Amino acid sequence: MGHLPEARPAPLHMPAQDLSKGRLAPPPSTSPADMALRRLFVFGAAAGLGAIGSFIMFDALKWHGFQPLEGVFLVLFGFLFTWMAFAFVSCCVGLWALTCEHDDLGLYGTGPLPDLTRRTAVLIPVCNEDPVAIARRIDIMRQSLTATRRAEFFDVFVLSDTRDLGASALEQAVLQALPAAGPLVHYRRRAENIDRKSGNVADWVRTYGGAFDHMVVLDADSLMSGDILVRLAGAMERHAGVGLIQTIPRLIGQSSLFARCEQFAARLYGPAAAAGMAWWSGAESNFWGHNAIIRTRAFAEAAGLPHLKGRAPFGGLIMSHDFVEAALLRRAGWAVHMAPRLDGSYEECPPTVLDMLSRDRRWCQGNLQHAAVVPASGLHWINRFHLVRGILNYLIAPIWCAMMVTGALMASTRATIDDCDALVMAVMFAVTIGFLVGPRLVACAVALQDEALYRAYGGKWGAGLSIAAEMTMSTLLTPLIMVSHTLMVVSVLLGFKSGWKTQNRAAYALSLGQAARRFLPHMVLGAMLFAAMAWMSPEVRPLVAITALSLLASAPLAVVTAMETPDELLTVFRTPEEYVLGLPVRAPLFVLPALKSLIPASVVKRLKAFQQPYTNGDWH
Repeated sequence: MGHLPEARPAPLHMPAQDLSKGRLAPPPSTSPADMALRRLFVFGAAAGLGAIGSFIMFDALKWHGFQPLEGVFLVLFGFLFTWMAFAFVSCCVGLWALTCEHDDLGLYGTGPLPDLTRRTAVLIPVCNEDPVAIARRIDIMRQSLTATRRAEFFDVFVLSDTRDLGASALEQAVLQALPAAGPLVHYRRRAENIDRKSGNVADWVRTYGGAFDHMVVLDADSLMSGDILVRLAGAMERHAGVGLIQTIPRLIGQSSLFARCEQFAARLYGPAAAAGMAWWSGAESNFWGHNAIIRTRAFAEAAGLPHLKGRAPFGGLIMSHDFVEAALLRRAGWAVHMAPRLDGSYEECPPTVLDMLSRDRRWCQGNLQHAAVVPASGLHWINRFHLVRGILNYLIAPIWCAMMVTGALMASTRATIDDCDALVMAVMFAVTIGFLVGPRLVACAVALQDEALYRAYGGKWGAGLSIAAEMTMSTLLTPLIMVSHTLMVVSVLLGFKSGWKTQNRAAYALSLGQAARRFLPHMVLGAMLFAAMAWMSPEVRPLVAITALSLLASAPLAVVTAMETPDELLTVFRTPEEYVLGLPVRAPLFVLPALKSLIPASVVKRLKAFQQPYTNGDWH
């Protein structure tokens, strides 16, 4: 290219919204007619299961005399049981929805691509990111868009908040090296880094938004195929009342055991959870901040974010802006939908559990901040539920810890648990595990019915081994994550701010000393739990022992899972996106053959060993 063309300004007015004023607009035209029945079924079934579980537990506890400690335990148990029941019902509904051919917007990954008449901007906000990786992803998307023969309707904007002038110059130099063919690439570096990513996007809307009907907002590690970009733009043109469509990104590009486990779990179980959420959310769906298409005028008119009253961490800039922007769009009458059936949307996940927890600390502060947004005037009750659900995603951890402590204290005050109590406890524990594991097993059964798909997962034995390994790793890491989230909540409530550092995206070796310093509180708590087992009844000791062992092994677990996947385990956690290094999956995507450039060369070399048995003509 030799230069980066400067986009012509086309300002749009984007006022900050008043959360204390506003009325909810009528349902959009794309809202399904049976939405009330869908929600009645999901929320009613979850409430019914929660009530049954709470009654059974109450009936078991009352025989020894219902003391205040039992009352606290029952409240905590009932809440957590109902919460897991809701997730179970939603996931089961999603599994059913995936077998249906109906989509609220008619968005499918097959069929001819729509013709386009309006322009779309692809926005990539960056701040101190690897410019070569950014340019590589842009090149893949531009080639993919060119292959659709609709590239003239798209422009790419790199929106830099990088403060260092040398790093900014490098960003421009790398982007200038991109080929001239394909959608235009523009580079804009803000003079001031105001309001982080949400302010970056808002600044673009106010400066250039008038020239584009739609904008696709990405993260620095996002990747989308030309196929899905064109289908999303076509859907926005067909449905004039839709303000935002959120895709379901698949995780790719990492080589550590932890990240590949996350990639595998999200790829196999994620579609059912996303389809379930889309089914009961309808036109009041959520926004995750990236890999989504937005109607620019609607966003400018309705989604300008105010600053919250008070001091950080609860006041000031709305950190988790996406949930709030979706709620404001719907308040103004614009539909917000999810597209769970579209393939071609990707992102990367943190390479280690430490990086995941660092990201979660920011999200924790942002989600807890939503407590000030929930009572905002005019929001749809489903959008309020999304906000509350985001808050509870982190409050669940201290609630779980409180229930564990209460249960241990309750068990220590009783001489023993009689046979009836033990049976009830065992049954309720089994049901709880069923809520967690049941949908996963069904999702596996559904996915692995497709011979081509389970071969891409590594065959029946490879897929089965991956499922067992993922469940084992999840079980071991859950206490570590729960305690970490509890400490995060306490930290936020005490007024400590998280900051917002650039996320580490590349795999690296984690030292035992580094992990031990990070997880020292977890290991101390594990030792305390072991010591406390001497005062507990024999019936609860096995469960406490598992939790204590997991916490004691926090540092070694973090180190081992951060390691690059060894040759002997490459068949474990394999996903179709890894399999496609050289071979297409069942649903061909222009972008997929280029994914090999996103994965480290060492992994590419090792994966080639698994391509040879599957090079028959059925895959071409």
